[in-house]
Amino acid sequence: MKRIGWAELGSAVAVAVSSLALFVSFYQARIAEQQAHASVWPYVSIGYNLNDEGETRGFTWTVENNGLGPAIFQSVVISVDGKPKKTWNEVCLAIGIQSKHFAAANSSLSGRVLPPDMNRETTIAAFHAISAPEAKLFHDARDRLTMDICYCSVYQECWVAHFQQQRVDSVPRCDTAGTVQFTQ
Repeated sequence: MKRIGWAELGSAVAVAVSSLALFVSFYQARIAEQQAHASVWPYVSIGYNLNDEGETRGFTWTVENNGLGPAIFQSVVISVDGKPKKTWNEVCLAIGIQSKHFAAANSSLSGRVLPPDMNRETTIAAFHAISAPEAKLFHDARDRLTMDICYCSVYQECWVAHFQQQRVDSVPRCDTAGTVQFTQ
């Protein structure tokens, strides 16, 4: 029977320690990658405000990024009663606002990059119905309205945010095939 010498034992220990060091370095690299992705994670929420007076009186449809990194909007779908609309005018007509000259202001959403809310106001007023009758129509129709915004991080990780819902859904990418995109 052959005896294992100190040299062979030392070599085996060195190989084991080297293998462990290699495993630890791969593990640390994976953790560093996850931390880098988490450090720029956007989190978009879509809601509304209804105010009776002041500068912000009326109904305002809001979009916010409460995450840590910029949200890159890839697609926007707005529907009334499950039917997609392309413009705010189509949305207004569908909820009963007949005038094409309604008192409102809107912001473009498609293709927008929304920075994170880091001690500064970055909320987008996507739509603001100023007059009381139009604001009431929007407020009363809020359960008939949906807005889905598909957005991605700088690492091309993507999610879909939904109007009046706290959750976002992770998606592999923002796919616009077969959808009616909101163009304003």
